[in-house]
Amino acid sequence: MLAIAPGTFDTPMLAGLPPRTRSRALAADIPFPHRVGEPGEYGDLVAHIVANRYLNGEVIRLDGAMRIAGEVALRAGAPGWFTRMVLRRAGRRRRG
Repeated sequence: MLAIAPGTFDTPMLAGLPPRTRSRALAADIPFPHRVGEPGEYGDLVAHIVANRYLNGEVIRLDGAMRIAGEVALRAGAPGWFTRMVLRRAGRRRRG
């Protein structure tokens, strides 16, 4: 049993965003490479998983080392619009 845990990928859903948002804001949370993933990269990993019979019992992160920081990291000045948005929404749910 294997699973892929994808990060932010260039999908049709993201195609509706303004180019500046796609290239700068989304990539701000992705350490390396500093960009969103390409669908072909996901497909390459799937092909490798199918070809490699020795892989087993693993969740493979394909996210450019992106992590959604907690509130403590945000207060310390952690960058990233996505993290701020998620925490703001979570705060609204807690209060309301």
